Amino acid sequence: MALITCPECERDVSDQAEKCPNCGFPVQDMKQTRDPYEFASDQFDTKPFSPEDEKLRNYGLYSFILAIVSLFLPVPIVDAIIAVVAIVLAVKGLKASRRGFAVAGLVIGILALIGAVTLYASGDYYIGI
Repeated sequence: MALITCPECERDVSDQAEKCPNCGFPVQDMKQTRDPYEFASDQFDTKPFSPEDEKLRNYGLYSFILAIVSLFLPVPIVDAIIAVVAIVLAVKGLKASRRGFAVAGLVIGILALIGAVTLYASGDYYIGI
């Protein structure tokens, strides 16, 4: 029985084990290839995103940034306009394969829009003039 190094967690594992007892990496499958790191890289989806998906992911990122900016603006009209743009971009970004920023941009944009309407209705804001 020999010990081999698991390429995932870098702990010693018996060469007789099917999986690494620490992280569950399939050690038996790894032994069939010459390079364990080559095997490990094949286990992950490394294909690049399509240009359309990349564009949709960028919409989500832009919506998140605009929503954060609009959340802290003290001018309700400008705040509301930026929040609406963030919401529109977030809705477009929801079509991407990874849509975390789009969801966050949508939620924060809606909160910023509610805050802008509330601030405008109360009249308690400082324009700076």
